[in-house]
Amino acid sequence: MNVGPSRGKLIATLVGESLREIAVLIVVFAPLDALVQGAALTTRLWVAIIVVVVMAFVVGVYLETRER
Repeated sequence: MNVGPSRGKLIATLVGESLREIAVLIVVFAPLDALVQGAALTTRLWVAIIVVVVMAFVVGVYLETRER
């Protein structure tokens, strides 16, 4: 019998995909928001953006590709 993916696997895949999308939105809109508000794009801001984006992307990819 062919059984489809479990509900947990499906939820993990959807959450992983959402995290990847969030990472892309953050990398695009966080610097844009800072520029619109007139804030300086400091090294600290860039590092914070990169850390959050990388973490969200890596966790998202992990959730999507892990096997039970």
